Amino acid sequence: MVLLSALLMLMVGIVMLIYIWIASRAFGVNVGEQSRNCKCKALKRDDLNKLPCIEYTGEDEEEEEGPMDCAICLEVFVKDDQCRLLPSCNHKFHVNCIDSWLLKKPFCPICRACANFVKHKS
Repeated sequence: MVLLSALLMLMVGIVMLIYIWIASRAFGVNVGEQSRNCKCKALKRDDLNKLPCIEYTGEDEEEEEGPMDCAICLEVFVKDDQCRLLPSCNHKFHVNCIDSWLLKKPFCPICRACANFVKHKS
């Protein structure tokens, strides 16, 4: 009976490991590895100020299936909102949202593309 319980626990452990491996592949662990391998540094406030700001007009909604939202705060863009379009991947965010993100992390929060397109002076 003890041997049967131990064998059952071993089988459950193996199934859990297989599940974790499959789930990590399905949810893109490689994406996280890409951001860890990014040689970029978080942007500085001066670098952020060099990035272009655009005013949201709502014209993008005609091309999309509905209203667009900021992937950081999850609020829908409203006409005349100040936004930043990341040149490396063309993803759009509220200025305050993406600025606070890029001060901490050097990549796009959606696709993990390296966002350090402003060269730092060494």
